[in-house]
Amino acid sequence: MGAPLRQIVIVCESAELVGGAEQVAISEAIELSTRGYQVIFFSSGNSMCDELKSSKVRVVLCESSSFFEETSKITKVKKLIGNSVSERSFENLLSQLDVSETIIHFHTFSLKLSPGVLRVAQTLGFKTILHCHDYSSVCPTALLYNHRKGKVCTLKPLSFQCFSTECQGVEWKYKFPKHTSLLWAKNALYNLDALIHVSELERDNLLSHLSIRGQNFLLTNPIGSDFRHTVRVKAETNKTFLVVSRLTKEKGVEDFLTAVPTGMVVGDGPELQTLKAKFHNAKFIGWKTENEVSQLLDQARALVVPSRWLETYGLNVIRALSKGIPVIASEHVGARKHIVNAVNGFTYNPQDLNQLVETIDKLGDDSTVQKLSTAAFELSAESIQTNQRHVDELVEIYEKVLTGVHAV
Repeated sequence: MGAPLRQIVIVCESAELVGGAEQVAISEAIELSTRGYQVIFFSSGNSMCDELKSSKVRVVLCESSSFFEETSKITKVKKLIGNSVSERSFENLLSQLDVSETIIHFHTFSLKLSPGVLRVAQTLGFKTILHCHDYSSVCPTALLYNHRKGKVCTLKPLSFQCFSTECQGVEWKYKFPKHTSLLWAKNALYNLDALIHVSELERDNLLSHLSIRGQNFLLTNPIGSDFRHTVRVKAETNKTFLVVSRLTKEKGVEDFLTAVPTGMVVGDGPELQTLKAKFHNAKFIGWKTENEVSQLLDQARALVVPSRWLETYGLNVIRALSKGIPVIASEHVGARKHIVNAVNGFTYNPQDLNQLVETIDKLGDDSTVQKLSTAAFELSAESIQTNQRHVDELVEIYEKVLTGVHAV
């Protein structure tokens, strides 16, 4: 058995609450620090969120930029194989730590930090864990999705056919640096001590393309305190069908509005103006805070998650169900495992728009919605992943990896 766990280094591209990965990484860091662990949050940029500022977490920021932000052609070429700024900063940090008592937990690192930070940690002998928030460890676009064809990609990632196929809706040169970075990272990814998967859907799809020598663990994301309810929201009295999503083609918001032309859309993105021009009766309200989304869910008849691509999880699914809001979700959503068809919501084939329309029609009946809502609220009590429970399970993973104990 090894030394006890004392220090945790959490690596994330941003120290701001800009997305789901950052929210999970920051909440983990803060909760771990309250339990007496020495937690270091390593990130790029020059700012951090207020939550980290007021916590016991030690934040280390490096002024690192991505390939796409560089103006120097020479620097761009160098960044095709690594990022010397982030790697040097990370090496200086890790050289001060005890290998036998420390876990390095990577959340995101592919752009501004580069996969080089993963190689640095492994070269120095640290145990490394990757949290799989997306498919960036196997797919240059991080989505396993072909934007041009509008469906999940069937090509082998990093193959010549993958490299030569324009799948992003932009020129191939925007894919090239990501492709190159992944090729250089393959050995470091193989040598990971563990992967943390956020859903069975993500795990199965990722492992069909990625081989590692380490262990695999399943750990769902925490729900957030603002979404926990002690009283069921009476969804049957609400009228609004709600989507919370970035407005890109692969998110399927156009499918949602085709089925519900008067629906409410929380989010923003490149498809906003196109959608506004096509759906005049829809309500677009932009991005909202977690607390504001929680309040909007209280007014929803159902939450719809119409993703055409492979969503690794979809935290708003369990957030809605925990309030008693039925969910209609694409089969490509990782959190679909929480939906029991015709019991607390419905799943549907994202390639079949008629199926979505028919499902929406079923929720026109108040008694049907009431039954779904009641079941959603009651069933979710067992599946809610609180931040405390999430970190309890995370610490168990850390200790198994650090001491070399394999999961049964």
